[in-house]
Amino acid sequence: MSASEQDRLQDAFRARVLFPIFSDTGEAVAIGGRVLPGSDDPAKYKNSPETPIYAKSRTLYGLNWAKAEISTSDQVVVCEGYTDVIGFHRAGVARAVATCGTAFTEDHVRLLKRYANRVVLAFDADAAGQGAAERFYEWEAKYEVDVYVADLPRGADPGDLAQSNPEALRQSVAGAKRFLQFLTLGEAKRMLAESKSVLEASLEVGLSGPGRLHESSARRPWPRLRDPGPRRRPAARRGCRRARPSRAVRS
Repeated sequence: MSASEQDRLQDAFRARVLFPIFSDTGEAVAIGGRVLPGSDDPAKYKNSPETPIYAKSRTLYGLNWAKAEISTSDQVVVCEGYTDVIGFHRAGVARAVATCGTAFTEDHVRLLKRYANRVVLAFDADAAGQGAAERFYEWEAKYEVDVYVADLPRGADPGDLAQSNPEALRQSVAGAKRFLQFLTLGEAKRMLAESKSVLEASLEVGLSGPGRLHESSARRPWPRLRDPGPRRRPAARRGCRRARPSRAVRS
């Protein structure tokens, strides 16, 4: 229960779909809730408060069901939420787990190392991964794991993609990129996008000054130039008559 603005107790998981959270060995340790469609609640996921048997940084939703497949394939797919895990399982990728409302931590890596050597991140790794780049490199060396990033379509949600295009979801894992490669490609795309934005802004606003193009000059078609033909010799100035060559005197 939680207190509302009117100081009345109400269900902390009100208007949410509830998911039981288990430890990797199968014991129920907490509850997680996801907002229903149409809700204006900014918190997409909400979990039970931490207790002596439940720590978000050491718990992964679905690991109790997926650990056999993870061990067999030597690969684990890490998602953002419970419905993403369900979507991956429905699409035939039964080695998916999810964090419980927290970032991917070193304790998670240590836990997953018991089952697999390859970790595939299937969430917004561009935003979350940029800040954790150094940590991922450190974990790869410390725990001898390989970190990859799923090649998800931009803005795609794994849970929704599992319904609309399950094959694309499967291929996103099959075509996962190494974390360093993902960051390199992402940085290159960002630099290209920034260069394009600067160029478009320059053409839109126009740059003044000698030697610079204005929008009207840059977008106006260049005039066609005519062939001037053979160059004519300049006319003689007035009062300066040219000396004519003397004719030969007939004998």
